Amino acid sequence: MNAHRYETLDHLRGLACLTVLIFHSLLINNDLSFLKNPFVGWSPLRIVWSGHQAVILFFVLSGFALYMMYTYLNSGKNKKYLYFLASRMARLYPAYAFSIVFSAAVYLTLDRYELKPSENVVIKNLTPSIKEILLQLTMLGQFNVLDINPPIWSVIVETRVSILFPFILLILNKHPKKLLASLFLTSIATGFFLLANKDKNYHLSSWVLTPHYLTFFALGATVARYRNFLIEKSANLDKKQKSIIIAISMLLYTYAFDFFWEEWLRVFADLLLGIGSCGIILFFLTTPRIHSKVLLFLGKISFSLYLIHFPCLVATSTLLSNNTPAYLLNAASITASIIISTATWKLIERPSLSLSRSIRKPA
Repeated sequence: MNAHRYETLDHLRGLACLTVLIFHSLLINNDLSFLKNPFVGWSPLRIVWSGHQAVILFFVLSGFALYMMYTYLNSGKNKKYLYFLASRMARLYPAYAFSIVFSAAVYLTLDRYELKPSENVVIKNLTPSIKEILLQLTMLGQFNVLDINPPIWSVIVETRVSILFPFILLILNKHPKKLLASLFLTSIATGFFLLANKDKNYHLSSWVLTPHYLTFFALGATVARYRNFLIEKSANLDKKQKSIIIAISMLLYTYAFDFFWEEWLRVFADLLLGIGSCGIILFFLTTPRIHSKVLLFLGKISFSLYLIHFPCLVATSTLLSNNTPAYLLNAASITASIIISTATWKLIERPSLSLSRSIRKPA
C-alpha cells in the first residue's frame, strides 16, 4: 500500500458512496415525501440516506488526498504543477467521459423501446443531443448536469479545484488561519448572494458555487497538513472526550442539512457539515482497527460507483417498475449499480489510475 495512503479512509469513502447510492435509489424508486414526516426524516436513520452530506465529505476527503498527493509528488519544482494537473486529468477524465457516454446510451436505448422512467427521475429527456453530450464531455461552458448524469457536477467542481489547489496550498502553508477564515466568509457571502437571487436557478456545478465548495477541499488539506499533530492530540484524550468529539461530529454531519431546504440555506448548512466531516475523518484516522472487506471494496470502486450508479438506477427502475415492490426495486437497482461499477472500475478506472500514478512518478 502507498505509504502516504490511509486505508481506513477508503472504508469511509465506501460508506459515503453507499449513502449516495441509497439516497438516489430512494429518490428514483420511492416518493421522498415520506422524509417530510419528522419522525422519519429527522430520525437517526437519516444518516443512511444522507447523500448530499456524503458529497461534502467526499470533498473534504479529496482535499486530504490532494494535499498528500501534491506534497509527495516526485518531480522538480518547475514541473510539479504540470505533473499534478496531468495526473489529475488522467485520474478524473476517463471515468467522467465514460459515464456521460454510458448514460446517454442507456437513456437512448430506453427511449428507443418506449420505456419511460418513473416520475421521480429528475431526467425527463431521454434523448440527449450530440451537442449536449459533447458540451458535457468538454467540461466547458454552462450546462445543466441534470440533462444526462447528475452526479458529474461534483467531478466538474473537483476538476476546477484541482487547477487552483497548488495555489491554495501555498497560502495554507503560510497563513492557514487566514485562508480558512477567508474561505468561510466567501461561503457565507455565497449564501447571502443566493438568498438575494432566489429567483435565479444556480445549478450545483455553477461557477457561483465553486468558491463555496473550495472551502471543503481546504478543510481536508488542513486536516492532512496537521494530521500527525491531530492524531497525537487525539491519542492523549480519554474515552469520554473522544466520544463527545465524535458525537458532535456525527450530529453536525447528520442533522445540519436537509434535502428540502432552499439552496442558500444549504450553503450555510454545508459549513457545519464540513466541520463534522473533519471530525469523522479524524475518528477514522485514529481508529486503525476498522477493517471491512465490503467497505474497503466499495471504497476502491467508489469513484466508478459514484459516476455510474445513476443511469444504472434509472434503467433498473424502468425495466422492473411494473408491480415490483419498492424494496425489491431498491435492492435490484443497488445490486446492478455495484456490478456495472465494478466492471467500469476494472476496464476504465484502474488503467486511468495507473496512468495517473505513472505521471506523478516520472522516470
